[in-house]
Amino acid sequence: MIALVVAGAAVASTSSGQITGFGATVKAWNAHHQADHRGNLVPGCCYDPIPSAGTGLLYADRYYAVMPIGGHVISYEMRPGDGKGIPVSQAKQAAMNELPADAHLKSFTVHGGSCAILIAYSAALQHQLGHGKAGGGVVVEFSSGAAEDSYNARSVNDLLFSSLMIAGSTAQNC
Repeated sequence: MIALVVAGAAVASTSSGQITGFGATVKAWNAHHQADHRGNLVPGCCYDPIPSAGTGLLYADRYYAVMPIGGHVISYEMRPGDGKGIPVSQAKQAAMNELPADAHLKSFTVHGGSCAILIAYSAALQHQLGHGKAGGGVVVEFSSGAAEDSYNARSVNDLLFSSLMIAGSTAQNC
């Protein structure tokens, strides 16, 4: 099994096309991410521990609030740049790296200083998740700040991934 690396971030599929990021089966996700068992964390919530220095957190993980639904990981938050804030161009690349290689950007909309929303689509995700075209749709909310309640294009520190099946008509709102 080969994991591709682009600009320092793992691409979320293997050379065989197995999805290991957004939309992965729980088994594939667990095989490609290190569960964090520190402290009182809920089992299966947090993956890929990162140094907490500079994040203001006791424990920090690259992936948190991981929610498998129907046997697939279709909702989670990610700290790109290990939570230290990166330019939006790098954050977009980090978001797209979480998706299968066939994913393409449908839109990217900035909502003032509150957040930005990326919508992407992948036929591989549609095949993996089913449920019509929405099964291949992904919504990623970009946010900044210690409380992750604002948006600064120079310092994105949180990406919230959701399936378009879940987000539905609220996909364009922050």
